[in-house]
Amino acid sequence: MAAPADARERQLPVGDGDLATRLTEIAESAAAEGVDQDEFYGLVAHLVAEYTAARIGAATREALAGRKRRGVRLGRPVSAATAAVAAEAITLRRAGATLEDISDVLNSAGHTTATGKLWSVSTVRNALRSAELDAEAEAHRPTTDR
Repeated sequence: MAAPADARERQLPVGDGDLATRLTEIAESAAAEGVDQDEFYGLVAHLVAEYTAARIGAATREALAGRKRRGVRLGRPVSAATAAVAAEAITLRRAGATLEDISDVLNSAGHTTATGKLWSVSTVRNALRSAELDAEAEAHRPTTDR
């Protein structure tokens, strides 16, 4: 059962002490207004989980941004064979070839993707983007690491 509208609009009671004490006071107040306690504590658990997930997400984004600033290449490492094919794709793209043209050339030459599949427009696009990210990482890497 939901609390009456006037109860939802009021400030929640906040007492002295730690969070557990305040939550108990709020729960008791809600119970006096007829709020189901299982529903109440379920909502509190949900909010705590959302808050925790948001904090973890923020910390992860911050850590990844720091690694990127230091020039660390994020993601799956590129094999030498894939790097050679990517270099060929870059050369073709700079010459004005479309993504479809590049996939046709790579497939005709017998090249396969890192997973052993034929090249497609999307895998060529992803390989070119990966090469861009490699170049960005290299540009941000301290000169002593090059």
